[in-house]
Amino acid sequence: MENKTAETTAKAPSAINASVAELLSVAASMAAGFEAGVEYHVNAGRKLGIADEDLVQAANVGLKLRQAATEGSVHMARELLAPGEKGHEHGEGGCGCGQNKGGCGDDHGH
Repeated sequence: MENKTAETTAKAPSAINASVAELLSVAASMAAGFEAGVEYHVNAGRKLGIADEDLVQAANVGLKLRQAATEGSVHMARELLAPGEKGHEHGEGGCGCGQNKGGCGDDHGH
């Protein structure tokens, strides 16, 4: 017996074309700290005609992700290794998590 559903289901057009894939790859490589990947995908994007301004935006998205991941890891390590340590307060000069109320054990998105 044949599978009629597979034959009649139309495939939706993909929103991910080659240019979008390269921009995502630039951001992902940047987030991972993979220098060779950043170089490769920036050059591949340029070959596709992607403007440098768009490649910079993608790199900045990846950089923000990398920074957020690093800050989250540092915050977690501080909380695990020195919970309640003096100077581990939120806000200016504190733990660096950017929260200005509650303790690090509070659920504030980390």
